Amino acid sequence: MVLAIDGSEKGIEGIIEKKGVSYSGAELEGLKFDIRQDNTSTKFIFKEISGIID
Repeated sequence: MVLAIDGSEKGIEGIIEKKGVSYSGAELEGLKFDIRQDNTSTKFIFKEISGIID
């Protein structure tokens, strides 16, 4: 399975850049996303986030 993340420039680039390290247990407020899947891949399409509570 291949997982791709699209739209990360809209607020979650820090999480992706650090591969989630130091975000363990954090709450993502107002997270909105779509998932598109076919036989070969799954895409997580990030829409928006209102905040990150550590």
